Amino acid sequence: MKFIIDTQLPPNLEELFKWKGHEARHTIRWQNGHLMNDNEIISIAKSEGFIVVTKDNDFLNHFLVSGFPPAVLMLSIGNISNPDLTRFLSNNFKSIEDAFLAGSHLVVLQTDRLIVW
Repeated sequence: MKFIIDTQLPPNLEELFKWKGHEARHTIRWQNGHLMNDNEIISIAKSEGFIVVTKDNDFLNHFLVSGFPPAVLMLSIGNISNPDLTRFLSNNFKSIEDAFLAGSHLVVLQTDRLIVW
């Protein structure tokens, strides 16, 4: 799987996804990526087959209105430290992988559950 990690998330998440065996790029890897807007991220995700990793509800809204593509991994876990975010994501990664491998296009990770569409 390929993941594009949204601007507001820590760049070190890129390494977590790679460590788990996937291609991953944080938006800062593109020229002026720290200024990239949602439509630009969606365009890249569609054209290059990325799953968008985000905490931004705009991507959830886009998915609910326009559907797939792109697929979205929505991190709906509130404000936590970067190390706690990385640990929480890592602890739930197998379930996230399984959901996307089973054909899901929207996965919402909450503190107490995984919601899959």
